[in-house]
Amino acid sequence: MARDIQEIVESQLASWRAQRGALEGESVDGSPIALVISYAPFAGGESIADRVASRLQLPHHDQDIVEHIASSAHVHLETVESLDRHVQGRIDEYIASLFHEHNFDRGDYLRLLGRTVVALWEHGPCVISGHGAVHFVPRDHGLAVRLTAPAEVRAERLAQEREIELPHAQRELQRADSEQEAFHRRFFGVHVDNPDHYDLIIDTSRLEPDAAAALVSHAFQLRFRPPAGLVDTGNSAGGRWVPE
Repeated sequence: MARDIQEIVESQLASWRAQRGALEGESVDGSPIALVISYAPFAGGESIADRVASRLQLPHHDQDIVEHIASSAHVHLETVESLDRHVQGRIDEYIASLFHEHNFDRGDYLRLLGRTVVALWEHGPCVISGHGAVHFVPRDHGLAVRLTAPAEVRAERLAQEREIELPHAQRELQRADSEQEAFHRRFFGVHVDNPDHYDLIIDTSRLEPDAAAALVSHAFQLRFRPPAGLVDTGNSAGGRWVPE
């Protein structure tokens, strides 16, 4: 995955330089689109995002974004994964202790994150989930989705997945929620669950993953016409974009 995303980002940066001579967040071809998904911890977001991408036959970027940042920064994947989790809370103390041996701080991380997300968006239709991506893609060019569920439901899912007692899961979930909220507040100045920042919010405790994925896919197709060179098959699964 890291190799593919590296090629995409480098290609897009070269295109930007050739066309504008600078890196901007504006559209190059006038019509880049993306489906950007934010998900609460243990709301099933990763699985649903995968299913959405499969339905739409679009590439899905989530973990490979972290892998690309690790590769670009010449640091270990495990290190960047840790930053990706912990950048959301107690930022200064964590980075000061973790990266004292690297010239790599939260500014570097967010700069690489933003450049990567925007490059993916401008490269062509795709699904991007997690990592604050909803704040990098302009609303006119993306469908912003929030996947969430009541805390008690997510705590039960966490307990089952980690095979831990429910009280322990509840504490872990509270910490994860607080870190996600702190990340969005600190770096983007927003509350993560503010409905003003999303086109669609889904309670995943009310829908099976396939049903939630079908709903998100259909909303994306309603929001945007198929890109040039792709057609909507209009099948019973909600339609897929396929090459003409």
